[in-house]
Amino acid sequence: MQAIYANLCPICGKDLNLYEIDKKICEARGVDLCKREEDEIFSEFLVFFERIVGKLRKIQRLWAKRILRNESFAAVAPTGIGKTSFGIAMSMFLALKSKRCYILLPTTLLVNQVVSKIEEYAKKIGIDVAFNSPSEGKLKVAFYHGNLKKSEKEQFFEILNDVN
Repeated sequence: MQAIYANLCPICGKDLNLYEIDKKICEARGVDLCKREEDEIFSEFLVFFERIVGKLRKIQRLWAKRILRNESFAAVAPTGIGKTSFGIAMSMFLALKSKRCYILLPTTLLVNQVVSKIEEYAKKIGIDVAFNSPSEGKLKVAFYHGNLKKSEKEQFFEILNDVN
């Protein structure tokens, strides 16, 4: 007798039967049941992160998996663990996949440091970045802080309102 588990396939969300469980494959999509979509994108992020920053720490791996599963959480760790580097890298990675990302920082100094890091990381992987500019860079970065001139602030809001 064949058992069918209604809507429990982790790949397609449809019914799952014993044959599929034994063979560890989703028949509907022909995909390994043990490998999920976020595993593939996680592997892609690992390569991306290593190219621009270095090897991910265990806690950063956990954060990456949670973000790629669309989980909400707070990244709490001591100074120097790599929260900012991780956040910049993940934001760049997701932005390159057409996701909108925001990094909120408490000071102008930190905003400028993050902008510099984005520029540094982009150079490492050969990506053109458009900073506070409507130009067609592969990665668009808009930033705002209190020391911008009035015209630069206006430009920022134009860019922000232009983003789809």
